[in-house]
Amino acid sequence: QYDRLVAADGAGSAVRAALVAEGKMKCEESYVPDCYRTIYVPMAESAGPDGAREPHHLASDRLHSFLMSNGVRMMLVPNHDRYLHGTVIFAPDKDPIAECDDSDAVMDYFRAECPRTVGKLITPEGAEDLRKRSVSRILTVRCDRMSIGSSGALLL
Repeated sequence: QYDRLVAADGAGSAVRAALVAEGKMKCEESYVPDCYRTIYVPMAESAGPDGAREPHHLASDRLHSFLMSNGVRMMLVPNHDRYLHGTVIFAPDKDPIAECDDSDAVMDYFRAECPRTVGKLITPEGAEDLRKRSVSRILTVRCDRMSIGSSGALLL
């Protein structure tokens, strides 16, 4: 039982920083070495060169992972909106999308790396959105406690 509950306020938690500054807790922060971009791909079957519908070989009830060249990885999760939601993961100096000047180059990249799956599904709009989306990093936080005294709980 706590009198107060302070909910998670993110990786750059102002509450956590204040508690550390006051000496009420100790925390370590470190970035995961890899970077990522979020990707959204429609699950619909794709049109082949002749306009015929082609299967994409991705089950709608499974997680999908890909290992591409230069150590680039991709994880995709089917969602109820008939899209695959996921991440393209890469070393900080190996962002494959940064080398793409336009949506056609992004689509060419996925056609070369994932020709039977994402290469068939990614749309010009999705490719352009991915190209414009910022690169993100994951910050891990380790604290020596999750509560201060008995009057409040902290979820950071």
